[in-house]
Amino acid sequence: MSDTFSQISLDEARQDGYFEGHADGLQEGIEAGLQEGTLLALRAALLRMLAARFGAASSAVRLRVASETESGQLYAWMDQVLAAGSMEGLQDLWD
Repeated sequence: MSDTFSQISLDEARQDGYFEGHADGLQEGIEAGLQEGTLLALRAALLRMLAARFGAASSAVRLRVASETESGQLYAWMDQVLAAGSMEGLQDLWD
């Protein structure tokens, strides 16, 4: 009887661990997806701002924006686009 009880407890513990691990993995996936979605939206907004103020951005600028992985940097560039008088005034942003 003791062996049967031990086996049931072990099976329950494994199942609990599986569900806990699954829930943790799911939460991490959701958070990563939200972060990537935010970056995509910020990149698109920045490129749209550039186009509205100065015309279509060069491929080098589009590539630099697309490769940025920090939302804070994208926000900072947006602020600078709003304050800049010309696209040339922003060249140091893309180097």
